[in-house]
Amino acid sequence: MKRSELVKTLELVEPALADDNLIAVYTCFMFKQKSISAYNDKLAIIAKGGLPTPEPFATAGKPLLGLLQNSHAEEVDFEATKECLVVKTGKSTFRLPYMKQDEFLFEEPKEKWASTLTLNESILKGVEICLTTASTDLSKPAFLGVCFKFDKNGLTMFSTDGDAITRYTSKTNVKGDESFTVPNGFCEALLKICRETDTNQGTLQLNTNWALATLNNGFRLYGRMILNDKPVNHQQVIDETLNYEQPFVDLPLGLRDALARARVVADIESAKTVMQVDGTKLKLITDTHMGTVRDELRIKNQKDIAAVVHASLVQRSLEVCDQISIRDNCTAYKLEDKVLQVVANVGA
Repeated sequence: MKRSELVKTLELVEPALADDNLIAVYTCFMFKQKSISAYNDKLAIIAKGGLPTPEPFATAGKPLLGLLQNSHAEEVDFEATKECLVVKTGKSTFRLPYMKQDEFLFEEPKEKWASTLTLNESILKGVEICLTTASTDLSKPAFLGVCFKFDKNGLTMFSTDGDAITRYTSKTNVKGDESFTVPNGFCEALLKICRETDTNQGTLQLNTNWALATLNNGFRLYGRMILNDKPVNHQQVIDETLNYEQPFVDLPLGLRDALARARVVADIESAKTVMQVDGTKLKLITDTHMGTVRDELRIKNQKDIAAVVHASLVQRSLEVCDQISIRDNCTAYKLEDKVLQVVANVGA
């Protein structure tokens, strides 16, 4: 088969390989006649294709992928002998250990799905934006993943890392009164496959055990759901934080550049930046042992107030939003009625 095509497929399946070898098959690509897959007990990725082999087999994923990536041959051939897996690419021959199908540990779960969404660019964009504030701290399970919340209005996605919270509203006909927390790894793998295969069509099915994405290009992804006895009420946190009126206004001209200058000295020691509204002036002051950076911009319709922020977190929100509201306990950002991000002030 074509080596380059196989490499592309393996690179998309690779996120489902385990990082350690405590369970050997979790580090392997599993080859069948019509599919190539990997499973690490949290994430499974299945790609259509497979190999014209009489018996399924599995072999260590990272060594195989590395060897194929460092070959320039057009074709690659596999042969499973009694002793080893023989891989031939051009004039190179690799001999790798392999496992038989009776050692595979993943079978596609037969589930009843509580919610089924039609994937589109809007939902994928919401997942991408929510990942910017989804925690990766395993000691705080309540903050992990992207929350899909269904209510009478349809679908709202939330995420938080403790410092910031995101709400993304998507127009969908799926309604209900349930919420599911989808793990980061599943979301990241889904976005990677969609981007690199130029696909945004398929379905996303959810229940309390699994998330399943079935894409029109033949990929299937299973993610084991995050179970959380004390889930965050994201909307309540937003309501309690935005507890008084302060209008949203267009981003001041030059704010992105001013934050970039602030970060030159702030990022070295995670220093704070003061955003001070004085009439129609917005002053940004970052004072560190490396020096002081001051900028003055024009802003309208904000009450006189001072917010103490991390410039990096503000700049992150400016990548997806075009309006700002400056408060004494947080700064908030919007993109129309679709995206809301709230970032806690330092010490708030």
